[in-house]
Amino acid sequence: AKRGVGIDIDPLLVKLSQRFANEAKVSDKVTFRHQDVLTIKDLSDASVVMMYMGEDVNLRLMPVLKKTLKPGSRIVSHDFPMGDWKPDATLKVPDEFGEEHIVYLWTIK
Repeated sequence: AKRGVGIDIDPLLVKLSQRFANEAKVSDKVTFRHQDVLTIKDLSDASVVMMYMGEDVNLRLMPVLKKTLKPGSRIVSHDFPMGDWKPDATLKVPDEFGEEHIVYLWTIK
């Protein structure tokens, strides 16, 4: 990826993300914004959208994703599907404690 943009409603998490990006020496490639993701109306600059939000928020964001992402753009959601929108792929991934998580992938047609 050329660059990344992180969005979180919690200002503390935005500050922590900035600190971790500095420590990982990638702060020149990422930016973090304190914002409610549901206020975003256009994601057309994104080629990959990664989400870790509940299914209710995913469902509310889904129309913006479908309307503004370009064909070929991908959406990845950790643990939460988007209602009856069937993912192109799912993958079960164990975490460091052995708990399984599901990663969902959709590609905009």
